[in-house]
Amino acid sequence: MHRQNKKAAIELSIGTIVIIVLAMSMLILGLILIQKIFFGATDAAELINQNVKTQINKLFNDNQDKTVIYLPGNHADVKKGVTYAVRFAIRNVNTGQDTAQTFKYEVVVGEVGSDCPQSWISNTAKAQAFISLGATGTVSLRAGDTPVEREIRVTASEDAPLCQVSYDLYVYPQGGNKQDPYDLNYFSVQIIG
Repeated sequence: MHRQNKKAAIELSIGTIVIIVLAMSMLILGLILIQKIFFGATDAAELINQNVKTQINKLFNDNQDKTVIYLPGNHADVKKGVTYAVRFAIRNVNTGQDTAQTFKYEVVVGEVGSDCPQSWISNTAKAQAFISLGATGTVSLRAGDTPVEREIRVTASEDAPLCQVSYDLYVYPQGGNKQDPYDLNYFSVQIIG
């Protein structure tokens, strides 16, 4: 009887060791898999950012524009409660200057669509409030330098009506104003449910 208990104890010990080895192997494989997933996501985000920069440079080279908004058709569908990033870039084409020039930019409501409530059409403050980041700013760059990129964040509130709003992007030299812009561009936002 005593010999049988010893044999059972050894089998139990071997079984426990096998289970521990298998568990450790699974833990290590799981950690390696999670690490690969995170590094893959980081690489994908970097690739997307690089592609955006490449497309902005391509747009500048193709059109010789002073400002470019990287948004297909200058239009974005923004879901209620979700923040949407609109990227744009400014290029200094003023020749004859050897120092950096400072430009101001400002995003303002250009037009509120007729599908919006009348209170929005007569008072654009609610539509202007959708610009949650990047409504104004400054950029310093020399003529011929690489375009400087910035981002505008548009967040439609949960109670926003389903309608379209157009925004104007004014760029003017520091000390200047919107009435005499260096460049004027636009984008539109369609609020969806």
